[in-house]
Amino acid sequence: MIVKVSLKSLKTGMYITNPGLSIKSNPEILLTDLEIKNDNQLKKITCAKFSDIFIDTEKGSFFKANPQKKFEVERLFQTFGDYKYYDGTKSSHFDNIISSVTKSNSDYSAFIEYCKKFLTEIKENEKIDISASKEFINTIIDNDDETNGATLFLMNLRNHDEYTYTHCINVSLYATIFGKHLSLGRENLMLLGLAGLYHDIGKIKISEKILKKPGKLTESEFKEIKNHPIYSCELLAASGITSNEINRTVLEHHERYGGLGYPNGLSSTEISHSAALLSIVDSYDALRSDRYYKSAVHSHKAVSVIFNSKKSSYSPSLVDKFVKFIGIYPIGSIVVLSNDKKGIVISQGNKSLLQPIVRIILDENNRHCQPYDISLDDYIESTGPLRIVDCLNNKQCRIHLTSYIKNLGVEINAN
Repeated sequence: MIVKVSLKSLKTGMYITNPGLSIKSNPEILLTDLEIKNDNQLKKITCAKFSDIFIDTEKGSFFKANPQKKFEVERLFQTFGDYKYYDGTKSSHFDNIISSVTKSNSDYSAFIEYCKKFLTEIKENEKIDISASKEFINTIIDNDDETNGATLFLMNLRNHDEYTYTHCINVSLYATIFGKHLSLGRENLMLLGLAGLYHDIGKIKISEKILKKPGKLTESEFKEIKNHPIYSCELLAASGITSNEINRTVLEHHERYGGLGYPNGLSSTEISHSAALLSIVDSYDALRSDRYYKSAVHSHKAVSVIFNSKKSSYSPSLVDKFVKFIGIYPIGSIVVLSNDKKGIVISQGNKSLLQPIVRIILDENNRHCQPYDISLDDYIESTGPLRIVDCLNNKQCRIHLTSYIKNLGVEINAN
């Protein structure tokens, strides 16, 4: 489990994990993967004065020797995970999602092409056709839950080579579908969808050299980056898009609950509800995407980073709702169990978000086996209850989701 701890809580034997955050925006967080081997190494880390450290409680020697400490560190997440999942909505199932993938794949490809055209027109003319944008958002609003579930699945599955295009679309999709999960009205869903689509358009006014810089930004470069919400609103105004709600949501999407965001340093309830929601899905998709200066993290780590940053960065109530919406282990996650078997999360559990239903694909010797489903809610071995000990991506595992889906007779384009 990925947990954020303070420097004073670090111990020799703990495993520090890179949460996948941007060094540009998070210089106070140690962004590396390593096990603290000795006291000298621990001292060097604590003297570096990082404010936050993310650790993986399933790795390193410390928690193996101190299981009670592991329980204490994980307690907040464990308590949340035990909240009953069903809160008026039902979890999607992998098999139902797969049956809707063909339509979603076609829709998503069309969304990407729309966004390429949309951003090209902004760069060339600095004008936005809001009617075309609304048509795109209406498609999402009108889709049924299984189709939208399949769309979310595809967003996690695809290899995003063109982050600029996919991020705008993904944030719009996440915001709208999350809003549907919260039973928001059509007007609010349209607001979220449009704000998600427009939130980063101001970056076209920022030098590519700054946007694609792999290392740490200078103070002046970061100041320019922090102006992009303002630039976005200027482009909206130039296009005659004067909606206070859309402009405010776009302007505030980098404000943070604890008051350390930009451009105005707003906090808590000073931030609009729509911007608070957008900030969560914006961060989640950024964590899940390859960038010029960092690699994507798997979905569980992204969820863990968001959860561990509630109150400091994000609205606690919205984070809790988002985690219930997306899952601690989102559908399609490739997981390693405590018995060394590997599989795919196909549905959330009935009792705990930490104990989903898993389709076993590889046995304990990492060999392909006849797939079968187990519910971690109920499955107990002689060594005790099964639990998830790690998450993997396609590159780390013999389970390749795209190939697995194609073997089920479903054709998708994952590029």
